[in-house]
Amino acid sequence: MRLFPVVLLATMLPALADDPAGAARLVQEGMEVYNRGDYDRARSLADEAIRLDPRCAQAYDLRASARVFDGELLAALADYGSALEILPDDPMILVRRSHLYLVMDRYRLALEDAEHALRVNPHPMFR
Repeated sequence: MRLFPVVLLATMLPALADDPAGAARLVQEGMEVYNRGDYDRARSLADEAIRLDPRCAQAYDLRASARVFDGELLAALADYGSALEILPDDPMILVRRSHLYLVMDRYRLALEDAEHALRVNPHPMFR
């Protein structure tokens, strides 16, 4: 009788395993549909990518961008935060969160993210 939980857990392990390659494919597809304006589908694909690989920063970034278009600014901010916990020096995620902070009238935080993006990547694109 005590063996049952062990057997159940063993059968669930494949479902719990990370799938970074699968998540990356979903993010790529999500970015394509996002660029076509299908933000709901992009968000669904990002949700699935996060389920497959909870450490996929690009999935959180994609979901945040889709949420901005749905007006879910606080949820988007949380997703950008999750992405930056994984990739704290990603200049594009920093710039997108900086822009969101501007929209939310959080100017000091917007400036901090923009300055951080410039420190990690002084490329002229960010000037």
